[in-house]
Amino acid sequence: MAAGIALAGRLPERYILKSELKVIRGFNGSNRGARLDLAVLERATGRIVLVIETKRSPGSSATAQGERYSKLVGARTIYLRGMKACEGCAELVLSSLPPG
Repeated sequence: MAAGIALAGRLPERYILKSELKVIRGFNGSNRGARLDLAVLERATGRIVLVIETKRSPGSSATAQGERYSKLVGARTIYLRGMKACEGCAELVLSSLPPG
């Protein structure tokens, strides 16, 4: 929620932010589905261009989930670890979007 608030009104018009986006089993040939914490989609195509995973602990170092999500949707995954990271995420997210 804090990341969504931090990003409100900050994304370029060509993108939309979705929270708790469900990716169904079979998407891109996957035998598992997923529930993405946050995803940035191209407004025109609905294509996922960035996955944002949030972790409660700032000390968390888990990456396996993000690697699986990146393969699943074909987009980069970034982590926001802890509340401060979520509240101050706008610059990181904007710089992680594809150029163009």
